[in-house]
Amino acid sequence: MENHKTDDRMEDLMQKVREGRGTDAASMLDYCTQIEEYAERAGDARLLGFSHYYKGRTYYLSNETGKVFEEIGEALGYLEQSGQWELVAASYNLMAIVSVGKGNLSFAIEYYLAGLKYCKKYQLIEVESRIESNLGSLYMECGQYSDARDYLEQAHLDYKRVPEEERSLASLTAIYNNLALCYMKSGSLEKAEEYIRKLETECEAHFEEMDYIYVNCMRARYCHLCGNISMRDQYIADIQNQLSGDVLILDLFDDLYDFCELMLEIDRGDVCRNIGEKLKAFVEQTGIANMQRKMTALEMDYVKKTKDRERYLKTAGRFYELTEIVEQENRSMIVNMLYLRKSLERARERCRKLEEDAVELTEKSERDPLTGLANRYRLTNDSEKIVEQCFAEHKPLSFEILDIDYFKQYNDRYGHQAGDDCVRAIAALIRQMESDQIFCARYGGDEFVIIYSGMSAEEVCERAEKLRQDVMALHIERRYAEGSFGVTISQGICHDIPSNGNKNWDFLHVADQALYRVKRRGRNRLCMTDIHGREIEV
Repeated sequence: MENHKTDDRMEDLMQKVREGRGTDAASMLDYCTQIEEYAERAGDARLLGFSHYYKGRTYYLSNETGKVFEEIGEALGYLEQSGQWELVAASYNLMAIVSVGKGNLSFAIEYYLAGLKYCKKYQLIEVESRIESNLGSLYMECGQYSDARDYLEQAHLDYKRVPEEERSLASLTAIYNNLALCYMKSGSLEKAEEYIRKLETECEAHFEEMDYIYVNCMRARYCHLCGNISMRDQYIADIQNQLSGDVLILDLFDDLYDFCELMLEIDRGDVCRNIGEKLKAFVEQTGIANMQRKMTALEMDYVKKTKDRERYLKTAGRFYELTEIVEQENRSMIVNMLYLRKSLERARERCRKLEEDAVELTEKSERDPLTGLANRYRLTNDSEKIVEQCFAEHKPLSFEILDIDYFKQYNDRYGHQAGDDCVRAIAALIRQMESDQIFCARYGGDEFVIIYSGMSAEEVCERAEKLRQDVMALHIERRYAEGSFGVTISQGICHDIPSNGNKNWDFLHVADQALYRVKRRGRNRLCMTDIHGREIEV
């Protein structure tokens, strides 16, 4: 997979997507599809990552969450391969938000933390501020107000570090709103009022319709706690009027759910019912059973107060059905819902468990499950460190990319199980090469990357040639019409001493070019070049 110079038509489509996301979903998806089709023909990882990411983003903005993970999951590999780190971090943020909606909190925390790692590593301050704000919101919903404030205040500090011309007042509005709500829930109305004033003086002049909805939800609760009933009721009326158009449900659901709980608390079940009716279509559009279940729980609480036993039993039955669906969708994840456990102590205990799960998931995420080799996530991190170390110590460095010859035909003939067995067998040979000087990883599919540090060109070629011979010695059958012979590999190697500014992608890109030279020459051999693509005879 290579990156090619993008033609003017693609650049124009990409600009339209950047500027128009969230406006016309059909047009955005069409633009992305055109970019994707071009990228597949050109083998351009940068465009493939871009198109899949913005498809996922468009589905998110259209409340079609079922397709978000499919597109973002497809995008991540290409985004990492092409070094689009801001979109990588934004992808993890997006997947975390959807995971929260689905009730998969352990996965949500894992995605948020993964996104933060990229932000800190590549100085992505604006995305970092957004993720910290979202983490603050999640901790606040768990009842861990101190941790929530820490994340939200850090989000505010990072927001102020963003160049002024790049700042988004929508992000600042979310930070101030969540800080006001957090202080309010932890019993500090004076501090809550401070951030409400900041919202009014710094942000409100630029509010969009959605901003008014969630800010007024917070204001209604504040007025209720302060005993200002007339102003509270005015905000309640405003919110019902503001919910007349389209709603980005994943961004507003928690605020509106909290608002509906307040309505039941103050015996305004009519408002809760009205909000529920308006949200029903949007929630169903997402296909997220967890959100549908939470809305059904609200309806149960409302019906219980009306003493309509028949309707209560019917609603309870629907709640049970949705619970089964949620459990089926999330069998391997933590599925206990935040809204059923409101006490501070239980929320803290739950978050402690989620953090432990996040650590375990992070450890697992560094290994490819099929081969046991390092995966692309670890390859990206470790390869950058290796390049930096070889540059600092002026040591030679080699990146090798190898793949299995005619692997697609092998899969088609023998089946995917045999294909997996073949990959595992060759990966076992590669794992035997691992040492302090040799790092090995699965790059994807039938591709592997081997990084040799501090070794001469002769030593690298000797190791690579031995691997090629060992693969042939496996005698893995591969029979075609032209005859019978064993599985083989092709190897492309970039060998040089890193210069200032060289990155891991530079070596990978040149090694990839060397691999394609091998394929043009007939496969089952290796080719070594320097960083400029000049062949090295050994």
